[in-house]
Amino acid sequence: MDLSIAVAGLFLLMQSNSYVADQPVSLTPDGEDGCTLETHDYCRLIGAIDLQAAEARLAETNQTFWREGDTLFIAARRSPDTPRVRMCCALQTDMELLGDGIWGVAYRLSRIDEAFVEVWPTPLLDQDELVWRDRPVYRGPHSLPPVESVPEGALRGRLEMFDVESEALGKPRRVTVYVPQDAGPSTSLPVAYVADGGNVYSYGPIAEALADTCAAAPVILVGLWNEDPGPEEERSQSELRAADYLWGHDPERFQAHDTFLLEDVMPLAEERFGASPEPENRMLSGSSNGAAWAVSTALLHPELFATVSAASLGWIDALGAGEIPDDRVTFHISAGYYEPRFLPDSEAAVEQINAAGGTAHLTRYVSGHSPLAFEQQFARSLAATFPADGDCVPLTAD
Repeated sequence: MDLSIAVAGLFLLMQSNSYVADQPVSLTPDGEDGCTLETHDYCRLIGAIDLQAAEARLAETNQTFWREGDTLFIAARRSPDTPRVRMCCALQTDMELLGDGIWGVAYRLSRIDEAFVEVWPTPLLDQDELVWRDRPVYRGPHSLPPVESVPEGALRGRLEMFDVESEALGKPRRVTVYVPQDAGPSTSLPVAYVADGGNVYSYGPIAEALADTCAAAPVILVGLWNEDPGPEEERSQSELRAADYLWGHDPERFQAHDTFLLEDVMPLAEERFGASPEPENRMLSGSSNGAAWAVSTALLHPELFATVSAASLGWIDALGAGEIPDDRVTFHISAGYYEPRFLPDSEAAVEQINAAGGTAHLTRYVSGHSPLAFEQQFARSLAATFPADGDCVPLTAD
C-alpha cells in the first residue's frame, strides 16, 4: 500500500468513533497497517504521541527522545512553516505533525536493547551549528559501543584533498587521502580505496585509532568523490553518484569511473603517498551505492584487490559485473536489521558468493541505513584485513 493511501485511510479512521488515541496505528516500513514485531524488525506507530505529551517532554529543547518498553519515542520542535520533518538515518520515515510546529514519531523496535539509532529529525533548526558527529543517539544497554576515533586536533597523520586530472572522465575529480604519520613514497603501506571521498574525514581518525591500539596496521585511505553537478547538468548529485557506482545502470559512466580509479588514482596513491601495489594489501570500501561499487570493482578486477568492505549493499545487480572468484577476494558485507530493502540484498549477495565458491561474510547490525553502522563495518573490516604486526606496541597517552 502506498504511504499516502495509508495516511488518508488513517485520517478517515480518526474521524470515526472507532479511533481511540491510546490505540495507535502500527505501520510497516512500507506504510501498510497491521505491523507486528513478529513479522517486521520495526513498526512505526501513528497516534502514539499527543501534542501535550510531546510539549512536556521537549520543555525548552528543540528535540528529545525517550524509551518505554520496546518503543522509542521522538519529539521535535520546528518552525511552524516547516512542511515536512523526516527521520535520518537508521529509521528513515516521516514524522507526524502534532500541531503548533511540534512533530513526533514512535517506533517499536526488535532487539531494542542492542539497538543504536540516530535521533536526527531533518531539517534541523540549528543546521549550521550541529555537526554530524554531535547528533544524539539512542543506544540500548547491550548495543555495540561507538567506534573509537582519534579526537579532532589530535590526529598525527594528515588529511589532504585535491583534484586529479582524468582523461577518462574528461574533467578533474576530487580525491581525499588520509596518510599515517611518517608514511611516504617508499613505505608501501596497505591501502583502502573508499567510495564517497568525504568519508575519509571520519574514517582516517578511525584507522589511526585502530593502529594506535594495535587493532590494525597503519593504513592509507584514498577517497573518491562524486561529481558536483554544474549549471548545465540535468542530473542531481545522487543520480551522478549512482551512475558512477552502479554496474549496469550507466555503463559508459561506470567504465569511465573505473578507468579513473585504475589509471589515475591508484598510480598516484602508490607513487606519491606510498600505497602498496600488492593485491593482498588493497581493500575496496563503500556503503549503500558505494558498497555496490566496491563489490562490482572487485569482481571486474579480482587480480587487483583482495578484500571488499561493503556496508548496506542494496544493488544485487552488482554481482553481474564479473565471475565470482574462488579464494582471491574476501567480501565483508553488512546490513542493518532495520533496513527492509538492503538487508535482503546483502544476505542474497553473501549466499550467492559462497554458493559459487567465493568467500563472503555477513554481519547484521541492530541499526538501519546509518553512518554509525557504516563506521562499525569499516572498522571491523579494516582490523580483519590488515592486522597489526606481532611486535606492535599500543600508543599510550602522554
